[in-house]
Amino acid sequence: MIFNRFQFKIIIYLFGICLSFTATLYLIIVIGNFPAIFGAILCAITGVILFKYLYLFIAKTNQKLERFIDSIKYADFVLKFSSDDYLDKNFKGLNNSFNSILAAFRKERASKEENLQYLKTILQQVNTGLMVVHNDGSVVLVNERAKKIINLRRIKHINELKPVDKRLYKILNSFSSNTNYLLDFLDNTQLIIRSTSLKIKNKTVRIFTFQNIYSELQQKEIESWQNLIKILRHEIMNSITPISSLNATLCEILDKDLILETDKYILPEESVEDLKEGLSTIENRTDGLIKFIDSYRAYSNLPKPNFEQLNLHELIQKTCQLLASEVSNAGIKFEYAIPSEEVKIKGDSNLLEMVIINLVKNAIQANEGFKNAQIKITSGKDEKGNPFIAVIDNGKGIVPEAIDKIFMPFFTTKKVGTGIGLSLSKQIMQLHYGTLSVKSEEGKQTIFTIKFLSKYT
Repeated sequence: MIFNRFQFKIIIYLFGICLSFTATLYLIIVIGNFPAIFGAILCAITGVILFKYLYLFIAKTNQKLERFIDSIKYADFVLKFSSDDYLDKNFKGLNNSFNSILAAFRKERASKEENLQYLKTILQQVNTGLMVVHNDGSVVLVNERAKKIINLRRIKHINELKPVDKRLYKILNSFSSNTNYLLDFLDNTQLIIRSTSLKIKNKTVRIFTFQNIYSELQQKEIESWQNLIKILRHEIMNSITPISSLNATLCEILDKDLILETDKYILPEESVEDLKEGLSTIENRTDGLIKFIDSYRAYSNLPKPNFEQLNLHELIQKTCQLLASEVSNAGIKFEYAIPSEEVKIKGDSNLLEMVIINLVKNAIQANEGFKNAQIKITSGKDEKGNPFIAVIDNGKGIVPEAIDKIFMPFFTTKKVGTGIGLSLSKQIMQLHYGTLSVKSEEGKQTIFTIKFLSKYT
């Protein structure tokens, strides 16, 4: 509507100017007398005045448009158009339209600032450190938790982290996206650092989160020690209690049945047999306790791996050749599937053979008494390029209650065994910067997966 009035006004001005100058030319050229010349002068003056008003009208409108565009360009939404409302109704309508648009911008900006303040408040309150960094290393945003963790009250560039900790600076300066890193940082601080990247207006920013997991790890360590002490106490008491009881029984036999006759001790044959049986039981329990202690020594004194370049498929073939006869004697079908692609890893062949042998032996025991029992070993690379070995059996599986405990030292669901094999295997894989995991469906299938992280192979 305003534009239509503006357009109509321009047309009126142009029509008036054209009419004035046309009349001036007609009066001078066609009529040519004195009154006509006087009339021509008046028409010319009228045309000039109309032209002036047209120029001022357009100039004023352009000036308003320029001010309006500048206010949007520089986000100056406090500007108000109202000083010339009295000059022309067109300007009043234009002013009202501009003011309405600027009011809408002010409202939108206030809403965005409110949301931004809301997000900033949340970021300052979360217990996870957060830092947003440009590709040039400048710090866009850092919350209070991050400042507290890195022990800096102000930080504008990651170069300021060099004097604090060079390792942290190196991580933030060359960190790849969507990865995690564990760092022992300062005193009583163990950081897990996560990174991701985000593209905003053709600029890439990296978002880092810092979390101090020292207290959580300490709590887990305490819980692990408590569980280990419970198991040790249970095993030791299982051995000591019958030994103590038998010792009391044997002493009682000697007190009652041992007779001194003419400088000789005489013991009835029945009592002698009881003594032999008791001493044999004590010997067996003592041997069991010694074996248990040897198992603990093996777990706590595991040698460091002697890393060398290994061919994963050759390692599996060599280990399977060692186990083939044992699996066959157990009446179990044994096979391994190796892809044609060569896979290289870094590791200690002797320690890794121990892990595979232990997993296969566990699979043999899990298949005892099962028809059509089968053990299969597969290998290759997963979707992330990490080399892996999987030991699969179709035996009795693992009950859900035990699945989270099977890697605990000395925990076992078998009638015989120390419960050290799987925990020892997991420790070996941790020394190889890898993982050992299990998936099991009771009565159907169990899969143990050895995985080597590709950045360490």
